[in-house]
Amino acid sequence: MSINQKDIKILWAKSAGRCSICKQELSVVSGSSPSSITLIGENCHIVGDKLDSGPRHQSNLSEEDRDRYPNLILLCSNHHNEIDGDTTKYSIEYLHQIKADHEIWVHRHLYRHRIREKHQLPSRLQSPHGRLRGRQDRSHLHQIDQ
Repeated sequence: MSINQKDIKILWAKSAGRCSICKQELSVVSGSSPSSITLIGENCHIVGDKLDSGPRHQSNLSEEDRDRYPNLILLCSNHHNEIDGDTTKYSIEYLHQIKADHEIWVHRHLYRHRIREKHQLPSRLQSPHGRLRGRQDRSHLHQIDQ
């Protein structure tokens, strides 16, 4: 079997195109054209893709489910080799934790500005120096959390 395009897109999106371990960006411009981007990331299996051999292959996961997004982790080639070379350290559970932690890291970094913006006061409530305006304007503070 092979990994379908939907699962690949989900993996790359949720990983922000970065290695789940070292956070290295996994796309590089390989020419002068903006469309000349080379993807250097690897779609890696947490539970091995073969039922009878390979790293971390012993699992009840079906062959079809082995090629689905929940069983994939995006890595650089160095870390792909590392996880497959040390299956004691990089167990199935540990790789799932690395993937989950990375996706939380991505979410926090991508949406950090939105969190800050949500907690900032509307400009009409701030003086030019960032302080609250007069008492009459403070009645609008309830709007900030809405």
